[in-house]
Amino acid sequence: MASLQMSRPSVAHPLLGRVTGVSTASESVVKFLGIKYGSVPFRFADPLEHVSFDFDASVLGPAAPQPPGGCLGELSHIGCSLVVPDAVENNHSEFDCLHLNIFRPRNIGPQEAIPVLVFVHGGGNVVGSNIWPQFDLTKLVEQSIAYGKPIIAVTLNYRLGPLAMLTSTSMAKAGFTGNLPIKDLTLGFKWVKKYILGFGGNPLQVCALGESAGSMNLSLLLQTPEPLFTRLVCMSGQFATVNPVPLSLFDSIFPKVLEAVQIPEGLSFEEQIKRLSEIPQDVAKLSLLAALPPLFVQTTSLVANDIEDFGSKRYPGYKWCESVLFSDCKNDGSIMTMISQIEKFKPDVAKKFKEYLELNTTSEICNAILLAYNISSSIDADSAYRNFENLVNDVYFYSPTFLAARSWIINNPEKSAYACHFNVKDPWSCAYKSQTPHTFDLALLFQNFNDDMPVELSTISINICHAFLRFIYNENPWDSPIKLVQGCVVNQAVFDEDLATSSRIKLARDLDSAGRRKNIWTLIDKIGWTKTFDLVNGFLFA
Repeated sequence: MASLQMSRPSVAHPLLGRVTGVSTASESVVKFLGIKYGSVPFRFADPLEHVSFDFDASVLGPAAPQPPGGCLGELSHIGCSLVVPDAVENNHSEFDCLHLNIFRPRNIGPQEAIPVLVFVHGGGNVVGSNIWPQFDLTKLVEQSIAYGKPIIAVTLNYRLGPLAMLTSTSMAKAGFTGNLPIKDLTLGFKWVKKYILGFGGNPLQVCALGESAGSMNLSLLLQTPEPLFTRLVCMSGQFATVNPVPLSLFDSIFPKVLEAVQIPEGLSFEEQIKRLSEIPQDVAKLSLLAALPPLFVQTTSLVANDIEDFGSKRYPGYKWCESVLFSDCKNDGSIMTMISQIEKFKPDVAKKFKEYLELNTTSEICNAILLAYNISSSIDADSAYRNFENLVNDVYFYSPTFLAARSWIINNPEKSAYACHFNVKDPWSCAYKSQTPHTFDLALLFQNFNDDMPVELSTISINICHAFLRFIYNENPWDSPIKLVQGCVVNQAVFDEDLATSSRIKLARDLDSAGRRKNIWTLIDKIGWTKTFDLVNGFLFA
C-alpha cells in the first residue's frame, strides 16, 4: 500500500523501497522527479541500467548538454510564457541526464494498474528536456482524473546532439556505435515496464507519445524486437523524415568533427578519442554540433525506412504495438523557420530552389514541384518564401501523417490506425498568431497554458485531451472508422474551433476535408512522396 503524507508523499515500492516524491498544488497528483533509469559510464558509451533504492525523488534532474535558449525559444514560438527556473536553462549533465519523472494520481494504489502514458520530447535531437515546464504532465493527469480515465504519466530524458550521435567505422569497432537517443529511450521503456506497477501503472498498457523528433525516435523503436509499449502516438513527426544514414557518411564527417575541436587528424585513433572525451561538455555541445548534424546511423537493427513499408514485417513492432495515432499541425512547417533552416534562403528562395532542382532532377519534376506550390521569382520574395514553407510543411508533416497511418493499416488490417489534424488557431502574439504552429498541439494537450487561454480555447483543449485519453484507454478516440484511399480503414479527425461548442470530434471523410492544401497529393501522384521529400530535404540540408 502507498503511504502518502500531504507535503512529502512516498510510495513503498516492492522493488525500489521507499520512494519519496512531492505534492502538487492541487494535491490530487504526486510527482516523483529525477529518477535515474540509466547511467553513462563515459562519453559516447551505451547506457547502463541504473537502479536506486530508498531514495528521494522530489527534485528535477539535469538536462542533457545542449545549446542555450531552447526552452524559452519554444515558448516564444507559440507566444505564451511559463515560469522557467534558472536550473532548467543552466543545469546540464552529460553523465546524469538519463532520468524520468512520474506523475501519479494521489489516490491510486500501487497495484491498481491503470494505463500509463510515456512522453518523449522533441527538439530535433539537439535541444529539449523532460524538465522543461511545458512538459510537466501534472495538469494532464488532473484532467484524466476529472474525466474518469486516470492515468500515470512518465516523461523520459535522453542524450542529445553530437555527444549522442557521433560514430565512425573506427569508433564502431571500438564499441562507440552512436544512435544513443534510441538506446537511451529503449532502456527507459524497459525501466517503465519493470517498475511502473509499483507506482500503480499497468506495464501491459503503456502508450508512448512523442512530438516532433520525439515522434521520430519512437517510431524508430518499432524496429526493436522486444515489446516496449502497446500504443503509439506520433505528433508532428515520424520515422520517414529521419532515415538512418550509412556509416560511410559518418566517416566523411569525422575529420570535420576533429577540426571543429582542434584535434589533429594525424594522431592515432586512441589519442583522438582520448582528446574528444576530455573536451568540457559546454565546449563539446556547441563545437561538435557545428560539424555533426543529428543523424542516426544504419545498423543491422536500425535500417532505412520506406513509408509504404511502415508496419510491415520489417518492423518487429508490428507484432507488439496494437494501435498507432499520427497527427500534424496546420503550420508545422514553422519549425523550419524557428531553427532558421528555411530563413537562410528567404531573400531568393525561389531562385536557389529552382537551381538546386535543375541540378538534381529532371526538368519535368522540377517544373511539377515549382508549379504545384507557385514557387517563382516572378512573385514577391515573401510570397515565394511562404509558398516554399507550405511545401516543407506538407512533405514533412501533413502527408506523412496520413500515409504512415494508411501504411500501418494496410500492413496490419486487423489493427487500428488513426490520424488527426490540428487546425485550432494560436491566440497569442507570435509570428504565427491565428495559425497552428509547430508545438501548439502540446500546448493544447498538456493543459499547461489553459489559464492564459480564452475560455473557448480552454474548452477545445479539454476536449482534445479527452480524445487522447480515450486512445490511451484502448478506445476509439473519436468515431467509427471511415473508408479512405486504397480502401484502407483510417480514423481521420480534425480539431478546430467547433470543439468549443461540441465535444463531438469532427471526422475528415476524405483527404480534402482535412483543412489542408491539395497540392501535395498532386505531387505524390506524379512523382511519389519519397522523391519529393528527398529533393526538398536535400535542398534544406545540402
